[in-house]
Amino acid sequence: MRRAGRIVVGILLLFAPTPLLAQPPARTLEQLGVLISAGETVWLTDTAGHEITGRLTRIGTDVVEVAVDGRTQTWEAAQLQRVRHRHTDSLLNGVLIGAGIGAAAYGGFAAWWCGDENETCSGGGVAASIALGGAIGAGFGALGDFLVKGKRTVFERASATPSTSVSVLPVVGPGQKGLWVNVRF
Repeated sequence: MRRAGRIVVGILLLFAPTPLLAQPPARTLEQLGVLISAGETVWLTDTAGHEITGRLTRIGTDVVEVAVDGRTQTWEAAQLQRVRHRHTDSLLNGVLIGAGIGAAAYGGFAAWWCGDENETCSGGGVAASIALGGAIGAGFGALGDFLVKGKRTVFERASATPSTSVSVLPVVGPGQKGLWVNVRF
């Protein structure tokens, strides 16, 4: 039963919150040029807070050109507060992540259910549970990625006031218990 308890704890840790290591927005137009390319739909917000939508035509070292209603408009870097673009997510990573989580969850449950004493379980039954869990998880992962559409910030002017964040996560494992604390400033 001790092994099953560890498996259950492992499955629960799969669902524990973890910090996302997303790429931070660009702070210069040169960095922005690496993240997006001409032809993409962008939303530009100027330093006064006004937002426009258009097609990106060019990113220079100190200017951004966007086609808005058939006319090309130019913004200098000093005028820009934020640039966002349409974000779509690939289905593949959702399928792979969902399949892994589903297979681990079903495999963990099958291992717990069978335990050491249960003679009615077979290796084929556990393998079938893992395959079924992987298939169900892959379906949910694909659905999740299909539904993820929106705007992603790819450029943001560096603010004069730094932001601070604190993350606290539990750490549980064989012979260890504690907290993981991350402070950013």
